[in-house]
Amino acid sequence: MTGQVITSAQRKLQPPLVLEAPLHDLRVAFAQLMDGVQVQLHRRGLEIDSCVLDRFARVRVIGRAEEYVIPVESVTDRACLLDALAAKIAQEGGQSLTDARVEVLEIAVEAVRTPDFPLVR
Repeated sequence: MTGQVITSAQRKLQPPLVLEAPLHDLRVAFAQLMDGVQVQLHRRGLEIDSCVLDRFARVRVIGRAEEYVIPVESVTDRACLLDALAAKIAQEGGQSLTDARVEVLEIAVEAVRTPDFPLVR
């Protein structure tokens, strides 16, 4: 996303959340973090509509040491999260995800202010 990061929030998950359906606990954790970001925006005199909220997760395959930061496009679709992780692993030349269990170690939300578009007359 092109723009200026206005505010952000991170939360380390203790214990880590195993990425299994249903994703209720992950949705709740992100909702709480996004609420906090919204409060921070209001304190700066900004509305949530003036920003895009980007979500990220730091994850690892259980039993492996490598950790990856992936974008979180959906907190309701496990396959979407696993696809993002598989793409990140492939990009970095790591091992495939075949039948792997994944845990979420930390989540983050960034409020990004996008450039204003000029008026079209």
